[in-house]
Amino acid sequence: MERTYTSAILLAFGGALACAQQASSDGAALNNRGVELRSSGKPAEAIIEFNSAIRIAESCGDDRLLATALTGLGSSLADQGEFVRAEPVLRRSLALFEKTTGPDSLETGEAANNLAMVYRKDGDLAQAEAQLDRALPLMQMYLNPHSLELEIAFNNMFIVLAEQKRWDQAEPYVLHALEIAKALPETADRADVEEDLALLQAHRGQFRDAAQTMEHVIGIEERTLRPDDPRLARSLLSYAAYLRKIRHK
Repeated sequence: MERTYTSAILLAFGGALACAQQASSDGAALNNRGVELRSSGKPAEAIIEFNSAIRIAESCGDDRLLATALTGLGSSLADQGEFVRAEPVLRRSLALFEKTTGPDSLETGEAANNLAMVYRKDGDLAQAEAQLDRALPLMQMYLNPHSLELEIAFNNMFIVLAEQKRWDQAEPYVLHALEIAKALPETADRADVEEDLALLQAHRGQFRDAAQTMEHVIGIEERTLRPDDPRLARSLLSYAAYLRKIRHK
């Protein structure tokens, strides 16, 4: 199960300004409000704030603010399943980060990761893999090796390779993601990674291992999610499917 986007960028007020300081501060505040709303599971409201920040950035030529707000807008559109609309927004964000922070910056790597998972949702797995091939080295260069952002990016590459049935190539990525997850506080993100490990085990006919992994996934989700969260129901269905496979072997 994927978490498609790395952590949202909170834009500092004190960066280089291409327009009046007050306008830039207003745009940054709108962007930050969008980040808060998206983090609270309110992408539709976040889109309004990001669009307002984009208008300010475009009016005064602040490309860094513009790139950051476009990231928020594209990610919020993707949260709502609007992947066709999200793709050009995230492509534009990536191009602006390449221009403002350089092609080898962390921001460029994270933007490439975001774009990769929209390509994946659109079915363009070759483009998704190419963007992740670019993103992962940059993120490894700058981020703490046990960061949640890296966990998500490695798991994203597993998903893209697994959907191409390249299971042997995919395996190291999910194992690396799980290694990072185990070093972090227990969250639903770790359950997502372990659920992907169960998929790999099931593909190899290791249904007992897959069922045991899903028992752990369900335990994590019961501790970290609300009882009515659909992810928990989905995990219970997967667990039941693996148990049936064991009985029929």
